[in-house]
Amino acid sequence: MQVVLKKKTIQRRYRKIDTVHRILIITRHSSRYKLWIPNPKKNSNLLMTKKLLSLMAICAIIFLANCSRIEQNNDPIIGIWSQSKIVASEKSSKQAVRKEWIFNDVYLGRYHEISGATTTLKTDFKWSRQDDTYTIEYRGLEGKPTHVFSILNVEDGIYLTNSEGGTLATRE
Repeated sequence: MQVVLKKKTIQRRYRKIDTVHRILIITRHSSRYKLWIPNPKKNSNLLMTKKLLSLMAICAIIFLANCSRIEQNNDPIIGIWSQSKIVASEKSSKQAVRKEWIFNDVYLGRYHEISGATTTLKTDFKWSRQDDTYTIEYRGLEGKPTHVFSILNVEDGIYLTNSEGGTLATRE
């Protein structure tokens, strides 16, 4: 086969290597160039198989990603609970101390102690439930004990009560 390109003659010859590839040998004047070219007739089945497998892999990933559902935690403790006290300081002035527990649905939470307008303590905690009894374990605080409490529903509000019957916090 002869091709005329800008008044220069280029000879093209194909030499078959195997059933999938072939070599294009281009002779231009005295130089020879070898190029690997896939055989379009034999390679079409292989390309269709690769495309089909890729499509099936993408569909499998989408299917598996959408089928996993996270269980929704509808525990009544989820939310913000607080305890406020007024404490007399050294200078005979009164200062409000607020303790706040924020429970989330993945059994974790955040604890804040606020004195006046400044936050004096902020830490994370892990909570768990056994029947009607809840347990809070504080992370990073060595002097803070774990709290064991339950929820008490009365007409004037919802309270967290400890094992002795004292109120730990009220729901906001």
